[in-house]
Amino acid sequence: LNSRKRNIIISGVIDKNEIVKVLENLGINDAGIKVKQIPTDKPIKPFVVTFSSEETKRNALQNRKSRGNLNSANMNLGGTERNIYLSEDLPKTIQELLRKAKELGESGYKYVWLKEGKVFCRKADFAKVLRIKNIQQVEELQQQSQ
Repeated sequence: LNSRKRNIIISGVIDKNEIVKVLENLGINDAGIKVKQIPTDKPIKPFVVTFSSEETKRNALQNRKSRGNLNSANMNLGGTERNIYLSEDLPKTIQELLRKAKELGESGYKYVWLKEGKVFCRKADFAKVLRIKNIQQVEELQQQSQ
């Protein structure tokens, strides 16, 4: 996870120029970014963007949240309108844990979220925040809610 702490995944963009435009639209101007395309079968391949600092990465994700849904139109990219997604660069184990934790919504949990590579949940607005560390814990929470 340490090697990923400064990374985000951006999908829905075509090339590095579009990544720079999206980041500028989010108020991020980091001359030290590194961009690497992820090989997939998708026609528009996602990119790993490595920032010069963790703080810049956090700002990018925070600013993205405040903007709502991103697409090529509201990012002034032109071409066919397509959605643009920014997410944390997570190991497969954390991706799987997050996917499983989101099933807690069916068990009455109102919130499940990810912050800095850690998965959290909360049953109601002012309930205690729980950090979810493994799939076994998710299954225990699901059983307790039945």
